[in-house]
Amino acid sequence: MNNNWPNELLEQTKAAKQPEFHTTLLRLAKDAELPQPLWTYSIEPEERGLEVWVHRLAQSGRRAYTTAAAAAARYVYPISIERGGEMAHEYGFHEDDISMDGEPPGMQVKRVETWLESPTEDNLLAVEISIDPSRQLNVWDDDLYPSDDDMWFWFLEVAHLTALAATAPEEWGDGRVEESYTWPAQVCAARAVVCALKTIRTPDGDIASDTRILASAIADAFHKA
Repeated sequence: MNNNWPNELLEQTKAAKQPEFHTTLLRLAKDAELPQPLWTYSIEPEERGLEVWVHRLAQSGRRAYTTAAAAAARYVYPISIERGGEMAHEYGFHEDDISMDGEPPGMQVKRVETWLESPTEDNLLAVEISIDPSRQLNVWDDDLYPSDDDMWFWFLEVAHLTALAATAPEEWGDGRVEESYTWPAQVCAARAVVCALKTIRTPDGDIASDTRILASAIADAFHKA
């Protein structure tokens, strides 16, 4: 499918393939301004930089920011599955697993990708149905916050927020700011990418390298032949 992306968007994503992009993200984290404060859980400078960057991509519309979130999700999904091992199965992360909270995270991402490829009402409805609007706990809550050895668990939020990027309104809803169901779609997309970076972090890992690879994977989604 030819997305006919705007030239500005192509330049913004092409920059993510350059070695100096990590420095660009650090500068964005420090100097850029957004209509609302950065997310409380964008803790590392790289996370804040990615959040700002995706908000800039979001100026090109819903398909742009949802594509970015879906690309990040697709990249980190197999990493989460591998590192989670049997626990990932127990929590229903695989596409064909049984999930107690909507559809499995892997299937949520697939639903979004299907909608991006063919943006029909039926495909969008499938994304909406994949979301469990009654889930009350989030990975960033104290009861679930993973240890440094179990960061793969953040993929649960990557998939959830990617699905919301495709379906949520683009204005703030009623409720607590901490409640993801009240976030605008573009905010969900940006924070999905932040959660994707968290997903692949390890105690002895190189966050600069992880960030470059993740940003490159997002850029690839906009420059496919």
